[in-house]
Amino acid sequence: MLGAFLFWLAFAVLAYQYVGYPLALAALAALRGKQRPAAFPGDDDLPRVTLVISAYNEAEVLDGKIRNALALNYPKDRLEIVVVSDGSTDATNDITRSFASDGVVLHDYPVNRGKNLCLNDSLPRAAGDVIVFTDANGRLSLRQRFLPRLPFADPRVGSVCGELIYKNFNDNPIAEGYNRYWELDQMQKRLEGELGCLLGANGSIFAVRKHLCRAIPNDVCNDMVQPIWVAAAGHRCLYEPARGS
Repeated sequence: MLGAFLFWLAFAVLAYQYVGYPLALAALAALRGKQRPAAFPGDDDLPRVTLVISAYNEAEVLDGKIRNALALNYPKDRLEIVVVSDGSTDATNDITRSFASDGVVLHDYPVNRGKNLCLNDSLPRAAGDVIVFTDANGRLSLRQRFLPRLPFADPRVGSVCGELIYKNFNDNPIAEGYNRYWELDQMQKRLEGELGCLLGANGSIFAVRKHLCRAIPNDVCNDMVQPIWVAAAGHRCLYEPARGS
């Protein structure tokens, strides 16, 4: 009897996680209706943004990432691109310096200490009012125009999570299975975002108002803790899915 009870209890917990919770979110979102925050009326009103690329020995992908960032459809005088190099020993720093004439800034930390500790030192030096966190091995969609749609015109919005899309180039069944799980996770984030209560972001693409960013230790995930602190401060945490421009 005890074994059967534990089995059904575990089944109920899993069922709630993957079925019950999303259904509850969908019902609440339907009752409240979608509340789209106001967008900025024009380019002159867009906030100053610092795009932070975290890097540790990313020479293989960094050149393409920086070129991708420079091609973003955002006013150049309002976009700062910073590469935070956490004790890199390959060509990461040299690649970043080669883009100095394009305004790309290198924060070079000679000792490998961990991503979060480097970010703790870099964020106070950032020029932007909004910090966009991203990784060196991802690409920002130029067509979807994530940056111009950041809904920070609404002072209640403190954090915005972008949509991370995995590409399975080799038809790997394991990767395909993970993609199916990720689609479920993205759907859940979308529903939480509609309610303004998103409590977890995608480390590859999420934004936070600079004054709401807090120093965090190395033993926690930046993309999980920062949005929670933003929500605890009374601000909304939204999800911005990919859409055509």
